[in-house]
Amino acid sequence: MKLSFQDGSLVDYWEGYNFYHKISPQLSQKFYQDFWDSIGKVKANPMQFQERYRKIRIAFLNRFPFGIHYLIKGDRIIVLKILHTRRFLKM
Repeated sequence: MKLSFQDGSLVDYWEGYNFYHKISPQLSQKFYQDFWDSIGKVKANPMQFQERYRKIRIAFLNRFPFGIHYLIKGDRIIVLKILHTRRFLKM
């Protein structure tokens, strides 16, 4: 399946990356790796994550509080948003 990112879907990802980078470049690298590992899991088997609302599925990162919200349309995976699971955290 082909995976694409909707416009603006990576805003929270980059905010998170920059937040962790200010703490430690190594931490931001771990965030980067966790994110792309999760994207790989979605691409390899998009049906493994259950539908949460309106046909939208969420794949949560393993080590960081972010969820990848995506939709399956035919043979395409469309990433709609990357959202922090605890919005009160200031970035």
